[in-house]
Amino acid sequence: MALWLLQTLHKYTSVPIDQLNFFICQILSIVFGFLLRAYCPPRNTNTFKRHIIEISVGFTLIYLCYGSQVSHLLYQAIPSYLMMVLLPPHLAQYGVLLFTMAYLSGAHITRMLSTDLRNSVVDVTAPLMVQTQKLSSIAFNLYDGDILKRGQKTARSIHELHAISERPRLLHLLSYLLCYQNSMVGPFVFFSDYLCFIEGREEDQVTTEEDRDLFIKHKEDIRTPKRVLKNQLLCALFHTSLLVYATGRYNPQYFISEEFQRLGIFRKYFWLTLGCFYFRQRFYCAWAISATTMLAAGFGFSGFKPGTAEPEYRNAINIRFFDIELGTNTKGMFDGWNIGTTRWLRECVYDRVPKQFSVVAVFFVSAFWHGFYPVYYLCFLTAALLTSTGRLCRRRLRPFFHRKLLEPLHVQYTNPPLSDVLSQLSGRRLLTVEQWECTQVLGKFLLSGACCTTDYLLLAALPDSEYHT
Repeated sequence: MALWLLQTLHKYTSVPIDQLNFFICQILSIVFGFLLRAYCPPRNTNTFKRHIIEISVGFTLIYLCYGSQVSHLLYQAIPSYLMMVLLPPHLAQYGVLLFTMAYLSGAHITRMLSTDLRNSVVDVTAPLMVQTQKLSSIAFNLYDGDILKRGQKTARSIHELHAISERPRLLHLLSYLLCYQNSMVGPFVFFSDYLCFIEGREEDQVTTEEDRDLFIKHKEDIRTPKRVLKNQLLCALFHTSLLVYATGRYNPQYFISEEFQRLGIFRKYFWLTLGCFYFRQRFYCAWAISATTMLAAGFGFSGFKPGTAEPEYRNAINIRFFDIELGTNTKGMFDGWNIGTTRWLRECVYDRVPKQFSVVAVFFVSAFWHGFYPVYYLCFLTAALLTSTGRLCRRRLRPFFHRKLLEPLHVQYTNPPLSDVLSQLSGRRLLTVEQWECTQVLGKFLLSGACCTTDYLLLAALPDSEYHT
């Protein structure tokens, strides 16, 4: 029956069967989210039940989507948990990170060598990527908890909020790893935030007494954000419609065809831009559905907007659509894309390495986490150069311009970073260097990298402006 349904949907939509199966599992997760919120709300008497439900539903949906590949999640999790138990925290944090990244790398290499890459888009590497974030973050949070036990301070105050004072119980760990709201595509959330959701302690996610009192007073309204949930549901429908429309109409293989090579440069740019926009819909769609699932279950609260009583749901929302598509600088675009991963990289990489290497380290780990196609490293190296050069521009050139004169320039400077990001996303769609040669994107990256490097060296030689604060 299920296979017949998938084949029928494939016939009318042209969407591959594995993607349809994934989509149906995501829709089921929304249904289970509403059921969890309605029939097993966060109470002391329901905590154990909620953990069991998360494990049971999460494992079932992952198995329905990925089949026997679900075993890889256990193969990665068991040694990581043993390291947390047997090793001291200052060693476990690096051991878990290295092991999980190594195991994920093995999955990426297997996918690269697969002869069925174009026909099998959905595989277990996506849940492994999310689980790598979860396991490594627990190890770092355990180390932060150990620091606090010894009466010392963490590198940043936010680390104290996510610190773990004791090793997680096996039930809690499995529930966190198999959490059906975000185990397949994210977004990443910290273990402490997850326990607050399960146990109904969301007030512990805020730092001031005023915010705690505000949450307790409006607890039920905050846990069921109807307006935010409605917006995410509409976003999911919008991106799903675009994805279904584009499937079968915009084939990335067209970009390496002889017909495409005969087009003029502006027509090439137009079709690449449009093709990349439609390609991004699969990410927008998956993350919008995931956000809907989390909000339906009452999961996602992250605090209040500064100076207001409006709750925020950064733990559920993984993209900012307009920041990505209409952003005025590269950093802003990357900050709006896969927000959960940005949070993981900031707290587990950026804050843990010397400041002079922090930007490069973040983009290198991000590329390593994504896989081993050469274009990933070209993408993220270019992004690191753009980000570092932008920082120098703001520190050493921006103070010489009046603020009112800068506003019209934002329009002028919107297109170059947008072009760079679109090129990077097209590079992710055409993964091999040979395909890049056909689209002539490789030459643009090399030229862009050379220009950024030159700009960076020139700006680095200038002194800081005396007007900079």
